[in-house]
Amino acid sequence: MRYQAYHQEPSEESVHDLRVVSRRLLSLTELIRAVAPMPKLKTLRKYLKTLLDGFDELHDTQIVLVMLEEILEEHCEIEPFVIVLEKREKRYLREVEKVVDEISLAALQRKVVPIQEGLTTISLTGAPLKEHLFGVVDEAYALAQTRAAALRVEEVATIHRLRISLKKFRYLIEIISPEMIEYPPELMTQLRAYQTLMGDIQDIDVLLESLNDFGKKHRQVPVQGVAEYFQSLQKQNIAGVLAEAEFVFTLWRKSPSANFPWQAC
Repeated sequence: MRYQAYHQEPSEESVHDLRVVSRRLLSLTELIRAVAPMPKLKTLRKYLKTLLDGFDELHDTQIVLVMLEEILEEHCEIEPFVIVLEKREKRYLREVEKVVDEISLAALQRKVVPIQEGLTTISLTGAPLKEHLFGVVDEAYALAQTRAAALRVEEVATIHRLRISLKKFRYLIEIISPEMIEYPPELMTQLRAYQTLMGDIQDIDVLLESLNDFGKKHRQVPVQGVAEYFQSLQKQNIAGVLAEAEFVFTLWRKSPSANFPWQAC
């Protein structure tokens, strides 16, 4: 469905949706690997990562375009930069089209079917299925906690690393819930909002880097005003992420033997 939506209209939204569904499939392979570490999973994971990597530059360009178009009326001096990005977007669209043509739905299905068949033959020993899957979430959450504790206001990269780990954690929760755990909807709402804020920081970081490169090559274009606008916005977003960092430590159990934060002791 996401694949077809992209073909109909390769917009920022359809690219985003295709990337998200690919990451969800990667998270699903993590859960399956905990139960049945079959060799076919490695092939599927490599396939999905190739698809994701092929969209990176297009996605970044489209995100920057969206942000600039929102302020273009007040900052018309940046229009030459927008024109350059639009040309870049067209080039990346052509390149991505080749990637998508090579990675077809039929090929994806051929990789998924053996895994589905393999799951029907497995038998678990020891811990029940629930604990096998919860163990994967425990590992993802432990990494998120470590990265939350390592946040530094002067190092935007620490925020990006936390965002990636929380994204993986959230996808895992969405896959196992509500079949195996009643995850509090208010926590999920807060988590999505927190990730959106971190995503905004990532997007502005990409924009500022791209704007800086453009400014060096086109010194006749006054980019300083736009740069200062986004730098100010970036500071606010970073402050917001750091102020709410303790929230990360309320999302899951501290250890396999501990209660969940939303459960009575």
